[in-house]
Amino acid sequence: MHAFLAIFLFVGAKSATKPAPAPKPVEAAKPVEAPKVVAAPPPPADGKTRLVLAELQLPANAAKMEASVRALIADAIKESASLVMVEAQKDDTKNPKCIASDACIAKIGSRSGADFAIAAAFRAEKNRGVLDFRLVDVKTGAVKATASRVVTSTATLADDVVMATTMLVREMMPEAVGRLVLKANVDDAEVSVDGKARGKTPLAKLELAYGEHELAVEKPQFQPFKDTVFIDIQRDTTVNLTLDPNKDFLEAYKAKNGMLRALAWTGVGFAIAGAAGTFALRMAANSIHDNLSREFAALDARQAPVEDYAPVNARARTITLLDGFTWGVAAIGVAGVATAIACFIVGENPSKFDKAKKKGDKEAVGSKDAEAPTFSVSAGIGSVSVRGAF
Repeated sequence: MHAFLAIFLFVGAKSATKPAPAPKPVEAAKPVEAPKVVAAPPPPADGKTRLVLAELQLPANAAKMEASVRALIADAIKESASLVMVEAQKDDTKNPKCIASDACIAKIGSRSGADFAIAAAFRAEKNRGVLDFRLVDVKTGAVKATASRVVTSTATLADDVVMATTMLVREMMPEAVGRLVLKANVDDAEVSVDGKARGKTPLAKLELAYGEHELAVEKPQFQPFKDTVFIDIQRDTTVNLTLDPNKDFLEAYKAKNGMLRALAWTGVGFAIAGAAGTFALRMAANSIHDNLSREFAALDARQAPVEDYAPVNARARTITLLDGFTWGVAAIGVAGVATAIACFIVGENPSKFDKAKKKGDKEAVGSKDAEAPTFSVSAGIGSVSVRGAF
């Protein structure tokens, strides 16, 4: 018993004198990393409007052409002295649906310090390729402008990208304007562009924004003309237009101007007859005068009596009559000339509208799309290829 207790105390003593194990150090809490925030670049010192290409969506078989398209869009923006392109700052989350969301596009534009964000998509639609662009106001998230171009050939693909970009931002590019010169077969026809009255024909150098515009020309008693016209930057676009009159106007026009033209040619006839008659009477009077002069000379030479002068004096009076006729015929000729001139000035060609075309003659502003069974886009190093029938 004593031995057992001694052993217990010895063990208890050892146990009591054994140092307690040191506590494990508490690890310090790791600091929470703040989300990366990309600071928006400061606004340009020159006050230019900042644009960013927020999203560019291309077909799967044309992914390699993204760099080329981005460069073309940037080059189009660089043409303006009032715009500047900034680099897009996106988050780490790839959102494939962002291209369709104006709010998402505006968010990317805000991160990038832009005033406006561009969303561009290149898609195949049936048998053709279509470029769809839209411009989103970063502050409001509203779409400010849209532009679309149909790709009609491989050769024009780069031009189509630049054209769509320029059309998208043309309202912010003071220099993106051209001039319309409109010539028509009738004067004083009302001209409207994009639904706004812009004057009357003929129209000389009307300044319009770059791109396509709806042109309408109307005049009472004429068939209205409507079509699109494309205005290029800093160039004159001339449109030669023929308006087709309606039936009632055409009949009245031909009757009136046919009569005036007939009077004009009648006046020409009287003028020619008057000139010829005046010349003939003048020649006859001169001949009689010469003969009388010789007879008077002969009478004077032989000192003829007075009664011998009587017949010669009687014939001399015919010269006075001929002179009166000459002036009368000359007056008729002058009246003919005046009538002809007045009728030619007041009247118009009765056949003016005989060859009028129903739709009008106009410079070509586009190409007609042809049917094609397929459409595809591919890209290589430094090149872009569009395949299909256009």
